Amino acid sequence: MGTQQNSNGANASETILANSLQEDFGAFTSYSRSLGKLTFHSVIRVDHRNLMVESSSLKYTNLSGGVGLRKVWQKTSNQRHDLSLNVSSGSRAPHTSELFSNGIHHGASRFELGDSSLLSEVFTQLDLDYYYSSEHFSFLLNPYLTKTTNFI
Repeated sequence: MGTQQNSNGANASETILANSLQEDFGAFTSYSRSLGKLTFHSVIRVDHRNLMVESSSLKYTNLSGGVGLRKVWQKTSNQRHDLSLNVSSGSRAPHTSELFSNGIHHGASRFELGDSSLLSEVFTQLDLDYYYSSEHFSFLLNPYLTKTTNFI
C-alpha cells in the first residue's frame, strides 16, 4: 500500500499539476506444482488505485497474472535442457501527471497537457524459453509476442 500527495504552495507562481492524493494497494498470490519432470506455476495479482484530484475521484482496478509450464531434463551430468512456455498479463494505471498536467515542464522544455479520460494500459504476453547448457557452452532462445492495449 502506498500514498502519494501533490500539494502546490499557496504562493506558487504557476500550477502545472493540480493538488492530488493517490492511494495504491496491491495483493498477489502464487502457486507452483511439480508433476514429474514438468512444473506448473501461476500467479494472480490485483492492483487498485484511487486518485482524488480537487473535486473528482478516479478509480482504477487492474487484474493481472500468468501461467506457465517448465520442463528440465539432462542428457548427461554436464548437459542440461530447460524449456518453458508462459502466458502472462500486466497492467499500469495512469499517473497523475499523465491525467492532469497542464503547463510548461521546464526540465523538459515542453508544454504538457494531460488527458483525464486515459484508461489503464494492459499487456498480454506469450513467451517460450529454451535454455541449453553444458560444461563449456550455453545457449538461450527466448521468442515472445506482446500485445498492448490503451497505450499511454
